[in-house]
Amino acid sequence: MARPRKSPAERRTEQLNMTLSPAEKAKIAQRAASANMTLTDFTRAVALNRSLKVTQTTESDFATRHELRRIGNNINQAVHLMHTGKGGATLQDLVPSLDKLNRVLDLLLAHGPTDSQSRS
Repeated sequence: MARPRKSPAERRTEQLNMTLSPAEKAKIAQRAASANMTLTDFTRAVALNRSLKVTQTTESDFATRHELRRIGNNINQAVHLMHTGKGGATLQDLVPSLDKLNRVLDLLLAHGPTDSQSRS
């Protein structure tokens, strides 16, 4: 059985485009995630003054995720070089990045939702 058709008034046929800085988009995306909503649904709800439940986050969340992406990229490049045998990369090349990752994860877990989390 097919879904009933929406009335013309309920159909979303119009589009609204806007330009944001990367930091603005990241902040909106973070708030949308905190509200457990998609970016589109969150933006629509805010623009139409609907009530939302958004949990507070720290400003460092964006910086932390950015730093973790950078570390992951470095590790990925080193592993790729190890697999291809190019550049003479060894496991020792990963140690500085892994140490940095451990420090960031320790900080993240210390400031996370519960301090009882631990890594092995």
